[in-house]
Amino acid sequence: MDYLRQIENDLIEKERIKQRESLLREDYEQLKVSIYHDKQKLEHLQKECSQLLKIKDDEKLHLELQLNNYKSGIERLYSHFNLNIDSIDQIIPILEGRYQSVQT
Repeated sequence: MDYLRQIENDLIEKERIKQRESLLREDYEQLKVSIYHDKQKLEHLQKECSQLLKIKDDEKLHLELQLNNYKSGIERLYSHFNLNIDSIDQIIPILEGRYQSVQT
């Protein structure tokens, strides 16, 4: 009788192990799917980051070109008016003085 009970217990344990294995396989498959989606999302975010960095670099280059254009334009104005100054703050009183001398 003990022998039969042991066999029955072994069969019950075997069935539990099969059920547990089945649950673990399902969990594993779900994890694989989740990892796949996470990898896709990561790739998408990396591409988006690369695009944003390129846009930032392009905008920086554009702004540097504009700044250089403004600087060269200011230098041309300085040379046109024969101004020898170091900053824009110095130009205002000089131009006001010239404007008043022209007005009188």
